[in-house]
This record gives sequence, C-alpha cells and structure tokens, in this order.
Amino acid sequence: MTLRTPAQTIDADGELDAPYSPTTSDTFSINDLPAILEINNASGGSINYTLVDGGRTTAGTAAAALTPVAIANGARRRFKLGKEYAASDGLVTVTLSSVSSVTASFYKI
Repeated sequence: MTLRTPAQTIDADGELDAPYSPTTSDTFSINDLPAILEINNASGGSINYTLVDGGRTTAGTAAAALTPVAIANGARRRFKLGKEYAASDGLVTVTLSSVSSVTASFYKI
C-alpha cells in the first residue's frame, strides 16, 4: 500500500495536472477528503478499480461489498472519495487490477 497525500487543491488561478503512477493498492488520508481520484488507463486492455469499504457504514453496521468498476483502455474515469469509506486507521483504500501504463491524479474538492 502506498499513502497518497496531499491531494492537489484546485483554486481560481487554475492548477497544472500532476499525475502519478499508482500502485495496485493506494491509500488516502481522511484529512485530504472529500476528493476526486482520476484514473487514466492506457494499458491496452480494461482494468478494474475497486474502492475498499472501511468495514462499517456511518450507522455502524457491516458494510456491503463494493463492485469493481471496469475502466476501458483509453478511458479516463473520475471517482469521488469520501470519508465514509475510511477504515478505523483513517485511511481509504483503492485497488487497481493493473497499473502498467496507468496514471492517476488526486484532487481535493
């Protein structure tokens, strides 16, 4: 797992995109959330993105399993990361099925 922090803040002056190379399991601190995670897939095939639930809903009940989202080759998808998915350690985990020729950008809302 690689902790990705801090999220880029976008303001009225505009910001240059600062993509990074994700790992198959990245974590994000609740201090940077809510945020947008953008995945750009240039791998030559479809990859899967999965947001790992922290284990409990805000009401304290067991969380439901989340379905992986397919990202087609050549596609760029954006995902909202919220504090409600944080585990007890204050981290939200995202997994990717492959990271070859994949980049990501992390923006604070």
